[in-house]
This record gives sequence, C-alpha cells and structure tokens, in this order.
Amino acid sequence: MIDGVKILCNLNPNQWTNNKNLSFRSWTDITTGEVLYNNRHADIKGLHLSIIDGEAETYCEARGSLPRYYNNGDHNAFDYDYNDFLTTCDLLKTDLSVSAETTDLKRFEFGLNINLPFDISNVYEAVKCYKMNIAGINKINGKRNGIKIDFQQYEIKIYDKGLHQTKKPSRLMRFEVVVKKMEYAKKLGVKTLADLQNKDVWLKLSERILEIWSDIIFIDKSLDYRQMTNTQQKKYLRFFDVHYWGNLNRNTYYKAKDNLKKFQSLYSKGINAKEVITGLFIEKLQKLTTLTPEEIGDKLTKFQNQKNNEDFNQKEQRLKNENWRQINHLDKGLKTGNILPDIYTHFYKENNSKNNNTNSSKKSPKKIPQLNQKNRCKCMSCKKELTNKRANAKFCGLKCKNQYNGKRRTKERQKNRVQEIKALKKLLPKLERLNLPLLVIYKADGLQYADHLSQNEIHAPKEWIRQIKKVMITNDKNTPPQTFTTLRAKQLIREITKINKGGPPE
Repeated sequence: MIDGVKILCNLNPNQWTNNKNLSFRSWTDITTGEVLYNNRHADIKGLHLSIIDGEAETYCEARGSLPRYYNNGDHNAFDYDYNDFLTTCDLLKTDLSVSAETTDLKRFEFGLNINLPFDISNVYEAVKCYKMNIAGINKINGKRNGIKIDFQQYEIKIYDKGLHQTKKPSRLMRFEVVVKKMEYAKKLGVKTLADLQNKDVWLKLSERILEIWSDIIFIDKSLDYRQMTNTQQKKYLRFFDVHYWGNLNRNTYYKAKDNLKKFQSLYSKGINAKEVITGLFIEKLQKLTTLTPEEIGDKLTKFQNQKNNEDFNQKEQRLKNENWRQINHLDKGLKTGNILPDIYTHFYKENNSKNNNTNSSKKSPKKIPQLNQKNRCKCMSCKKELTNKRANAKFCGLKCKNQYNGKRRTKERQKNRVQEIKALKKLLPKLERLNLPLLVIYKADGLQYADHLSQNEIHAPKEWIRQIKKVMITNDKNTPPQTFTTLRAKQLIREITKINKGGPPE
C-alpha cells in the first residue's frame, strides 16, 4: 500500500553521524579539500538520508521507498501489506533511531499492484481524464512508462511495474496516488508516520483508491455501437478523444459523463474491463489491509457494480481465455492489415462463430444489409472495397474523407482562378470608360473590413493595396456580383488607382 515517503525525522544529527552503518558524504573542493557545504548525505537500503543545516537548526530528512528498505534494498514490486509496514517502522526505530511518533510526513505514496488478464496498454488507451484533468505521459528515469493525471496537491499514476523493475513489458499494473501537499492527507487523518500504523487509515486509503478509480473516465470500447443512432455514434466517437474532455467546462463535463454512463448501461456488450479491474482492486486491498470481511463490511464492495450477477472470477477467467486484437473503429471495413495509430486502436473481441446468438432468447440487433460482390461500394478516395458498412457509405474513414474533400476544394479554387484571370483580361481595357460600383474587402490590424466605393473614388496607396483580400463588382442587382480575389483583386485596384491619378495603365 505505502511506497515512497519523504519524512522529517526530528532527531539529533549525532544519532546518524555516530551510526557505524551509515557513511555520509558532502561537497568538497578537490583542489583545496575545503568543505563547501555543511549538508551531508547517505544512502541505505533504498532510503536517502540528509542532514541539512538550516538558518535556525539542523534538520534530519529521509526519503525513499519503504518497501525497498523492508526488502533490504531490493525491488519493491511485491505486495507490501499492513504487517510489513509495522515491521518497517520497527526497523527504522532500531537501525536509524527514527520514531514513527515524532516524524512528520512531508510527502508519501499509496497504491497497489495487480496482475491484469489483458495487456496494460489497453488501460492507457481507455483512461481519458479525472475531474476534468486529462491523462498525460508518465516518465520514470526519463523513459516513458504509463500515464499520469496531475493536480496541485496530488498526482495519479498508472504504469507497468514490471517494466520499471525488469525493463521488460509485463501485465503487472501499478495504480498509485502521490500526495505532494499534506493538505490533501489531512482529510484522511494522516500527519505523521504513526498515523499510518492505524488500520482505519489504511481502510480510508483503500476507499480513496476505489473512489478515484470509479470516477476516472474509462472507455474500453466494449459498447455495441451498431445499435446506436447516428447522433449517439457521433457522441460516442467524440468521447475517445482525450482533448475533448479537457476542453469541456464544468457543466458540459458532467453532462458528457452522464451520457457516457447511459451509453454503457444501454449498449454494453461482453465484459467491462473497468469492472474487472475494480474487482481486482478490491481483492488486493482486502489482502493489503489484513482486515477481515467483518471489519471491512461493505466499504470496499460498494464500489462494485451490483447489477452484474456474473461471478467476478468467471469474468476474469473468460477475459484471459479470449483472444483480443487491435482494430480501428473507423477503418473496420477495410481488408487490410496495416498497423493503426495508437490513439484510434483498441482491443476488440473476435467472434469465431457466426451463430453465437442463434439460441438466445433476446432479440438480435438489426443487421446491416450485405451487398453483392458485384455491387459492393468502394471508398471514393482510396478506391478500396468497403465491408460491414452502410449501403450509402462513401468513405472508409475520416482520413479518406478529408483527403477527398481537400482535393475537391483545390480543384474549385483552381477553376475560379482561371475564370477570374479571363474576366480581368476582358475588363482592364474598358476601365477608362467605366465607373464601376465596387465592394472592397481588406484586412487591417487583425480585423476584416468592407467599403463600398465607386471607381473614380479610389486613390489607394501601396500599403492599402497589399491588405486587399477581395473585390466585388456590384453593377447589376439582378445578377450575382463579379468577384476577384487575392492577386487579381490587387491588380484591379492598382490599375484603377493609376487611371484616376492620370498615369498610363499597365
């Protein structure tokens, strides 16, 4: 449960300097041998000890991992329970003269390790945010490992504990809350190391872990989107974007959260990974607190979904036995095996039989009508055949749709450009005999303006001509105005200015 700590020991520094098991070091000038600072440091079994000379007094500080100290400086990737913590406090008292009653906690971490029945990367993809703070990248020793959600007083971390210890990917997930400001811990009744020796405090920490996990926006893509309406599908796809949750205000955030809960209750299919992890959390926390079921009561089990009657162990075993693969929801109809970007991928259950639900008493969802091989639609951009799509589908995904529309807009701009050049060539020789009504649109100081001018009123300087974006000739109200943009608009105004000033037109 408890891992990293930073404690103010409140003892006499001589109790450490006279300890034969400790070897302190300090900063010295290698040329003269002069001691530059009076601060001294030592390391022992995963703990870093510091003797710091302050203005008023000298402080003794210890920081590091208590499980590592309990494990003689070895790794901390094991279940560190309440009895182990009591033993560690006794060791600190015996070896380092650190009394749990007199120490002040400045920072500490609490969490647990669980073995997942699926790959841990699926959890990284499913966790979006917590209390309107989106998940970011977690780094350990400069290397990316998992995700974190940062707040001013505390921090939530989810990462691969096996990767941290053995440098090899594993399914050992670490869920951890880092208390950065002790103001956060006061609500839990924690101030000193001795407060953590209370079993009720461990139960409160367990409840806090489950509260945080239950409030995290977790989307594991286990919903049957085929039964949703078009509007619901658009909302559902929007929920996968992490930055969508970060851009919401307080009201829209909780509305979106309620919509997600409705979707999960209406269209849930198969196994909910968050419920599986919740069950693993409760099982492990009961073990770490060393409390009996009678002592715990329903303080932990209340976070489980009571609507699901299937036994938790059966769900976990089913999840281990099933095959999972990564697919892109938007590109699910393509007959390709390309690796997709992580942001769109998720784990999806493969069905090996077409008649899994034939004996079910429930009504099966409406099936999408299958097209004949000859009449099967193709993507308008990449020309690949589309399967498992609606009959009126035009694209295999958003990427192809954007590419197609981008090319279409480019062709339209090129066509308009050719038409403007032809019209301008016909108009320039007639300018001296005309007095056209013009609408000139220009940009200045970051704002766009529009002025109605007649041709003989224009005496434009070069600086103003550079700001022109569009010129429209509003000669006849019954016909649409003739429009010139960018370079053609500037050239027209430049020629009119030369005519009005009496210079020869170009």
